[in-house]
Amino acid sequence: MPVLIPAIIWLYWTGDTTWGTVLLVWSGVVGTLDNVIRPMLIRMGADLPLILILSGVIGGLIAFGMIGLFIGPVLLAVSWRLFAAWVEEVRRRRTNRKKFSKNLAKSRNRISNFSSGGSAA
Repeated sequence: MPVLIPAIIWLYWTGDTTWGTVLLVWSGVVGTLDNVIRPMLIRMGADLPLILILSGVIGGLIAFGMIGLFIGPVLLAVSWRLFAAWVEEVRRRRTNRKKFSKNLAKSRNRISNFSSGGSAA
């Protein structure tokens, strides 16, 4: 974009309105396709929501410039995976804790039944 805008202005300034218009339309089409197709292609390689990839591309571009087009989605994808793993670990621990509590209650009942003279089963 930094090169295209002055080039379009120069074409209009010198009287080449046809080529200026062609370059303006071409830049708009290519820029729009780039912003739509790049996240779709990135998504094919990663199992992440499209809005997350798109925000990674745009946020990376804003934060880091051109190199951010690549750094942004990678950082966001790694953060997303770490967050998903953390949520899964918390969920697994809660499930294990519930199972442990149920087994502990059963064991206490068996012990109390056994100590009171009942059967262990």
